[in-house]
Amino acid sequence: MTLTITSEVADNIGLDYDTVKAVIAEFALQLHRYALEYRSGNGDFIGENLWCQVEKKAFYHLLGFLDYFAYRYDWERGDASEYLMRLGSDADWMPFDRQMEDWQLADSNIKASCAHPRLRGTSGQEEFKYRDKIIKEIAQDHCRKISGKVIRKFKKMKEGMQSGDDTPLKNIWDEICVQVQGEESVFYDIYQYMIRSSIQYEVENLKDEIKQAIWLQTDRGFEWEYGDESHAEATCCEEDITDHIFYKFVLSAAGDWTNKRIEKFLEREFD
Repeated sequence: MTLTITSEVADNIGLDYDTVKAVIAEFALQLHRYALEYRSGNGDFIGENLWCQVEKKAFYHLLGFLDYFAYRYDWERGDASEYLMRLGSDADWMPFDRQMEDWQLADSNIKASCAHPRLRGTSGQEEFKYRDKIIKEIAQDHCRKISGKVIRKFKKMKEGMQSGDDTPLKNIWDEICVQVQGEESVFYDIYQYMIRSSIQYEVENLKDEIKQAIWLQTDRGFEWEYGDESHAEATCCEEDITDHIFYKFVLSAAGDWTNKRIEKFLEREFD
């Protein structure tokens, strides 16, 4: 393999190449998002926020790169688009633009400048985004409905709880929440299987058009939509849909869900 930044990092810290590549990509995405969403203090994301989120080594060398960048590149608005279009097509970059749709930008005016590098065909792109927005809203509405059904089902389940006789928890959903928010028990895999099975049952009963709309929100759906130039008929994968609802809706809800019972259990667990 040709020596690259990614391969050298992988060698230096003893991780496999694909893992390091994924971590670098996710760090770049979150760095971009945190900078655009930062609202606190004087709005100085680098000095007020970033410096305490990464190790000093990372912060030092990142600032060194920015100093070099400022010296080497006479950067102007629109230069990012020039690089993107020279090094790929609209289809290559559009999936990453879509990742920004739900970002809560601190400065609404920034959308027209550095937040979204402009791709070719602006008017067509806006029409494309409008269509995607409609499909996404329909998909999310059905995902929320399925998630709600699954959560209500587990809130009604009180038999077979594993948290002990003296637990303040009231139902299986409470147990799922404390395991997502705290430490997983030996029964967590069983709960995951139960949740997935419940989601799968609901997915099987959806209309094919709705399944397709939800599938287009998954990673594989993105890859098909922007990677298959022929746009031949896609094979909608129910497993992808189940995973999407499982992670993005049910587990996400469990991570944020709270009540006095959950709070009491977690306080006792961490004492």
